[in-house]
Formats: sequence, structure tokens, C-alpha cells
Amino acid sequence: MNSQSLLELKRLSQFVNKLRDFKIIINDSEVGIIKDGNIKEIRLEPGEYEIYLKIDWCRSNKYRFTISENEKIKLECGSPLTGSRIIIPFLIFFYISIGKNRYLYIKKNND
Repeated sequence: MNSQSLLELKRLSQFVNKLRDFKIIINDSEVGIIKDGNIKEIRLEPGEYEIYLKIDWCRSNKYRFTISENEKIKLECGSPLTGSRIIIPFLIFFYISIGKNRYLYIKKNND
């Protein structure tokens, strides 16, 4: 792989899941992990990709993107459980059951 195309994934530092790693899944293959507050760079060949994150039985939304030769795409990830949402029992139950595919998020980083 000699491509300079780069995916930069930034994980926000958050209280919830602070000690847990997120698995990075690209095109249905695990390509690594990202720790709390870290930035992970992944070299990719130009093409179309689908990425999501997993933790236990929960995951993020699926994010589709196309990357060109020598392009750098920046994404951000984390959990929507922030602030007072952490202490509301209904929200925690929702995100680990019905909302298990929204327990984490991944989106474009506009930095």
C-alpha cells in the first residue's frame, strides 16, 4: 500500500467509556482500536468505505465515505452519553438496548 490517502479518527475524551477501547471496523473488517482521547491514523487506498465503531454489543452509526488519492479525511467519534445524560437511567437503558446501534457516534470532524 503506497497510497498517501489518510483517514484520521479523533476520539473525544469522555467520562463514559474512559477505560474502554472502541474497535474500528472498516468494510466489515476490524482494523484496530482507539483509546479515550486519542487520534488514530489509518492509511487507505483510494475508494469507497464504510466505517463504524464497536464496544461489546453496541456500536456507532455506519459512516460511508469516498477517499481520493492523497486526500485526508477527518472523523470524530465518541458517545452521546454526556453531562446529565449519564445519570438518567432511562437514557442509559435506551442506549444499551433499543438504541444499541447509537451508543457511539462517528461523524465528520470539521477541524
